[in-house]
Amino acid sequence: MAVHRSGRRSEPGPRAKALPAVFIVLALVGLAAGAVFGGFILRSLIDATTPSADTTIPGGTVPGGTTPGGTTPGGTTPGGGTTPPPAPTTVQVVVQPRPMYAVQVGAFSSQPQAQVAADQVRDKGLPATVWPPVAGQTDNLYRVRCGLVGSRPAVDAMLAAVRAAGYPDAFVASLSTAKIDLTVTALSAAYVNAFRDALGRLAALLDAELTAWDTYANNGLTLRALEGHTAGVTAAATQVRTALTGTTPPVNLLERHDALTNLINLADASAVELAAAAGGSQDKYPRAMSQFMSFAAAFTQLAASWR
Repeated sequence: MAVHRSGRRSEPGPRAKALPAVFIVLALVGLAAGAVFGGFILRSLIDATTPSADTTIPGGTVPGGTTPGGTTPGGTTPGGGTTPPPAPTTVQVVVQPRPMYAVQVGAFSSQPQAQVAADQVRDKGLPATVWPPVAGQTDNLYRVRCGLVGSRPAVDAMLAAVRAAGYPDAFVASLSTAKIDLTVTALSAAYVNAFRDALGRLAALLDAELTAWDTYANNGLTLRALEGHTAGVTAAATQVRTALTGTTPPVNLLERHDALTNLINLADASAVELAAAAGGSQDKYPRAMSQFMSFAAAFTQLAASWR
């Protein structure tokens, strides 16, 4: 405060009086700004340490959290229970027996003995295949057969030819595949349905070839008689060949899958040989008939073991 020359203190002017008020206002503004800024920082810290709520949906959070009634797959389902595993598919595979007639030249206690006899039959220009024992057979003999058809008149014609070739003791053997009645279960519906279809198509191909060889035998053992059946046999073989295409066998059916695949390969080879023999010379008959009998013998074994 200034001192007047008279010795009395002079009163401050209006401008000097306003300065303290200005400082007070500025201080209040600074405090308010600090409070706002401090609150912003505090909220940011809280948000940074708090889980985001953006994933919430009515009743909880999206997968990884909860859904109405529980969690998404991998946790619980609506109602609070656990997610059920995929349901397996079960099909019933039924293949009816196939009656057949064969010309048989002998039966042996061991496979090597039977193979020697079959080779001797082939050396005489006849077809020959060793038929091993099948499940349920009353003996363990290996049978050598050299002709297979679907009817008695046809096999009688073949029997006469075999006897004339030097096997007077050859005889007709009546046989049949066993009925297949099999329950197949797997997680893959595509595979079990393909498995069932493959067996059905194999049976259809066996029927087609039996009919073709019946025609051969009943028409003077002439291969040209097969020509009318090659288209049907080839079509049936194509269906067999593609039956399992695009499918993957489940672990529980791997053994059956391998056996079925082996049978499909034999069936396909049989159809190929029949088509090659049709209209050809008689020297193609032993190979074609032997291949067909190999297919039929394997089908017979599989059917006996899959009941």
